[in-house]
Amino acid sequence: MAVYLFTYHAYRSWSPANPRGYVKRTQGILPRDAKMAQRYDEAAKHPAVRFDRSMQQVMCEELQALCAQQSWRLHYACITATHVHVLVSWETFIEFGKVRLRLKQRLGRALSVACDQTGPWFVQGSSRKQVRDHQHFDYLRQRYLPRKTHRGVHYCEQRGVWEQ
Repeated sequence: MAVYLFTYHAYRSWSPANPRGYVKRTQGILPRDAKMAQRYDEAAKHPAVRFDRSMQQVMCEELQALCAQQSWRLHYACITATHVHVLVSWETFIEFGKVRLRLKQRLGRALSVACDQTGPWFVQGSSRKQVRDHQHFDYLRQRYLPRKTHRGVHYCEQRGVWEQ
């Protein structure tokens, strides 16, 4: 069985102007950089995206529907103003990249329909972490994803949907 935590960040949600720094692929987390933030802003073709509660709810419902259709198991979803975490598993062989892309595409399509406009909704690419074992899975489901810093709409297969 494959078990992954996928993370999708809202378009332009993690700027180099962020006090906590920013992420650059292959370089990890870099310190805050005002000049780089200005370059990012000048190069941007669309405004920054923030997911309000109704958008979060739409994505939560779409994740549940897609996972049910595909016979994937949605263990946990955490949807905040700036990103989406999806803890999902599946039994049959499917490359993780196909699952990751399908989830992202369906979330984007659901947002476009609900908001009556096109994206971009998410940054290019996404994060994926394969769940190593039961201890890692339990940590993600019981501690990391329900953290108070993850304010937004949550779905847990044991609890259903709630807002934090």
